Amino acid sequence: VSFTFDIRFAAFHGLVDAFLSEEYGWLWEGPIKHIHIGDFAGEPMDWGALRSCLHPREGKIDFQRFFAYLAKVGYKGTVTVESTSVAEDGRMLTEKLNDTFAYLRSLEMQK
Repeated sequence: VSFTFDIRFAAFHGLVDAFLSEEYGWLWEGPIKHIHIGDFAGEPMDWGALRSCLHPREGKIDFQRFFAYLAKVGYKGTVTVESTSVAEDGRMLTEKLNDTFAYLRSLEMQK
């Protein structure tokens, strides 16, 4: 059985630290095959804050720590950026999306 890990929902449930602990390290060695990346700005179980799919650095998740942990455990799966990149008027926020990709690539380089 494989799983997708959504860091935004982990933050919503207050479980990011648990998933980055040694107790759950075995999940990153095989069962977790895919990660959804989006930030979260609320407190645990803050349903109102869950509605926005924020880009990394717009919320509270420490992505530098998260990617360092992935490098430490040797995560080999895939990643999807799952953040809103369309303005209310329908314009694509290309610069914002490219900035997010550049930021995530910079974290990946720190392995």
